[in-house]
Amino acid sequence: MKNRRKILSSIFLAMVMIVTFCIQAMATEIENETYIEVPIVTVNENLNVAEIGKILSDSAKTSTNDITTASTPTIIYATITRSGNTDTCHVYLTWSGTDLYYAWRFKSLTIEDTSFLFPKTYATFGDGKTYSTYYTGVSSVGTVFIGYATIPTHVNKVKVSVKDLQGYNLTSGGWLSALTFTGTVTIN
Repeated sequence: MKNRRKILSSIFLAMVMIVTFCIQAMATEIENETYIEVPIVTVNENLNVAEIGKILSDSAKTSTNDITTASTPTIIYATITRSGNTDTCHVYLTWSGTDLYYAWRFKSLTIEDTSFLFPKTYATFGDGKTYSTYYTGVSSVGTVFIGYATIPTHVNKVKVSVKDLQGYNLTSGGWLSALTFTGTVTIN
C-alpha cells in the first residue's frame, strides 16, 4: 500500500513538473512579454537581506559505515527592493541550501517599521489562518517574488516576520517547517 502511494505521488509530482515546464515554454512564445527583474542574492554577500527562517532537514541525513552526514541547512531570507524613487517596493523570499525545494508557503508575512513600541505595518501577505503558497522551479538556491509593499521613501530599514513558514522538500516528498525569526532588512 505504501509503495502504491509513493508511485502515485511520484507520478503526480512528475506531471506537475511537466505542466510547469510546458507553461514556461508557452510563456516564452507570447509576443508581448513582461519581464520582472529578480535580484540574485548570494549568502556570502550578506547585503540587504534578513534571515527569517531555517530548515534542518532530517530526511537529508545519510549513514555510511557508521558515519552520518547531514546536508547544509536551508536558510530563508527576505529581500526588499525599491522601485526607483517611489514608495513601491518588491518583496522576495530567497533561499540557499543543498536540499531541493519546489514551493514555499506561509500563513502570514508582515513588514513593519523598526519601532519597538508602536510599529507601523507597511504590508501583510496572507491572512494568518490559511497558507499562501508560492511555487518555484526545483532548486536548492533561488528567489521567489512575494508581492508589492508601499513603504515611504524616507524608510531605509524594516522588520520582516513570518508565521508558519514551510518549504516543499523534494527529498522528503513533503512540507517541512522552518524555524522562523524576525529580521531587519535594509531596502535596496
